[in-house]
Amino acid sequence: SFARKGRQPRGWIVVHGVVLSVLAIGSLAVSVEFGGQLAGAIWGPTVLVPVLRARQIPQWLAGRRFSRARVAAQVIRWLHPADNWQFQVHVVAALQALDRGDVETANGHMHALPPEHPARVSLIAQRFRATGDYVSARDWLEQQERSNPKAFNTPSVIALDVRVAGEMGDFSRLMSRLGLGLKSAATRTERASYALVASAFSGDVDLTHELLLRALPDLPDDAKTFWRATAAQRSGRAANEELAALEYSSHPVTRAAGQRRKENPLEAASEEQTDKVAPFLASLRGEQESGSLEPLKKGRSVATWTLTVV
Repeated sequence: SFARKGRQPRGWIVVHGVVLSVLAIGSLAVSVEFGGQLAGAIWGPTVLVPVLRARQIPQWLAGRRFSRARVAAQVIRWLHPADNWQFQVHVVAALQALDRGDVETANGHMHALPPEHPARVSLIAQRFRATGDYVSARDWLEQQERSNPKAFNTPSVIALDVRVAGEMGDFSRLMSRLGLGLKSAATRTERASYALVASAFSGDVDLTHELLLRALPDLPDDAKTFWRATAAQRSGRAANEELAALEYSSHPVTRAAGQRRKENPLEAASEEQTDKVAPFLASLRGEQESGSLEPLKKGRSVATWTLTVV
């Protein structure tokens, strides 16, 4: 999370106070026009720029543009040292490390966060995505469901739960959490991400192909190959061609995920399993044909990154 709900952070209050003070002093000492120009010169770099950069950081993260996100978080940290941004640099660095499969470095940045920091749960979800340890992820999810129901229903955890259910072949849980995930989806791209996971783990090769082509065109090519391989294995095909291509992926996490698919191929979905998902897939197919799953603009969420970017 890159914003805390509740009272206004102290750093922003101080900055706004300084701007208003400069406006008042400049207006009284020289002129209203001079005071406004001086206050505006301070307001731009200390308020406007951080606000705009803060809004861009989640999209940069979801697009794997970590260097931009890290620089922006560091600049805001310098401008507002009293606020939560002193920790957001660690959040960005942890996500960058997890994306390249460097769990040890990510753990170091996660340990730098306060225990109550809202990003900790999301980072744990991303760590399971990076390691592919879905058995441990299932145990952690069950523990969260019992002891931390609020965190259990956050977008990143819902996305992880859907992914784990698909990997483990638990179609009852897949459908249960899919419904909640779709309700919390804020964009068409997020809905399409959930649709992709449902279609691939159900072995619907055609719908998976259509979603990757039309609804999720910005997904990295190696991730698209991974999901085609997933759909192929669930449909009963070996997916040798797709898995061979993943051996040359430049993304270490995707390359490792492809290797796991090769060493431990998914079982073909049974008729009983596909029957559970069939009505949902029929609805998705209708949305896809009508174009309502196609993205209105580029951009992804960090939450659904857990679902589709491997």
